[in-house]
Amino acid sequence: MNLKIYDLDRIVLIGGGRLLLALVRWCQTEGAPVAVVSAPRHAAEKIEYGKSLGEILSAENIPFLVVEDIATSEVSEFLGDLTNAFCLSLGAAWIFKAEVINSQFCGRLFNLHGTRLPQNRGGGGSSWQIMMGNRFGFCQLHLVDGGIDTGNIVRTEEFLYPPSCRIPEDYDDVYFRKNLDFVTDFIKELRKGGVDIKTTQQA
Repeated sequence: MNLKIYDLDRIVLIGGGRLLLALVRWCQTEGAPVAVVSAPRHAAEKIEYGKSLGEILSAENIPFLVVEDIATSEVSEFLGDLTNAFCLSLGAAWIFKAEVINSQFCGRLFNLHGTRLPQNRGGGGSSWQIMMGNRFGFCQLHLVDGGIDTGNIVRTEEFLYPPSCRIPEDYDDVYFRKNLDFVTDFIKELRKGGVDIKTTQQA
């Protein structure tokens, strides 16, 4: 499957966490229009200096919407036409159905996954990696197709967690830096001239 993205006009981030917040701030510094859709639990999560994601986005005048259900007219009205948008899920609280992907996201919703696919679909964080003695890290961008981490792979980078990583926070810090660079590099490419990528079907 070929994936073509040109004329990028804005970024839509869906989910929560400090990586999402860092991407929002990067978009702001780059002059890239950005909007956020979060579930209540993500919006209420304390991210920085005891403040929640929702509080920070509000204080920094970022357009954001907090909803229980992603498949609503409220979300569609908030986001508007996404024909030329880059829409990225970052730990989103919802399982996106195919009809929502097609109707709301123009059939082009991306997800960021931090472990090997298809072997490690679904959840599983740094604690799991420590227990398994696994030091392989991944930045994987794939399309969302209605399943759980089953969509075609768009781009992959593999890295090793250094020996200094011993506790979950160590792994999380490396993951954060690697994936922030990975996503911002992809957005830069989109904004510079677009991309024409042959995606890879998962085994």
